[in-house]
Amino acid sequence: MQRSHSTAYADISAADVYEIATRSSEANIENKITGALAFDGEKFCQCLEGKHESVQNLIETIQKDGRNSDLEVIAEKAITVRYFGDWSMLYVDGQGFSPVTDAMNF
Repeated sequence: MQRSHSTAYADISAADVYEIATRSSEANIENKITGALAFDGEKFCQCLEGKHESVQNLIETIQKDGRNSDLEVIAEKAITVRYFGDWSMLYVDGQGFSPVTDAMNF
């Protein structure tokens, strides 16, 4: 499990964020990644679960995405059970980051 955050570009719209969440969900299904994405209007925070290599590849893809900057991996830990196992990408909008950060205490 890996938790990271990044800063959204200044003019990001609700439609842009929805597209990120939707495309992430589709790609995560293919790569057997589960997790959650939260957006507070300025920053993204996400928790990603899956094979280490798959998650690392996804982090590299996110770093190259021009819709965000300053990606930082905050925490990483090995897990045996997925916290977001039922979600290819749970999208949490406007609720703060607690649904994502709470997963690290799982």
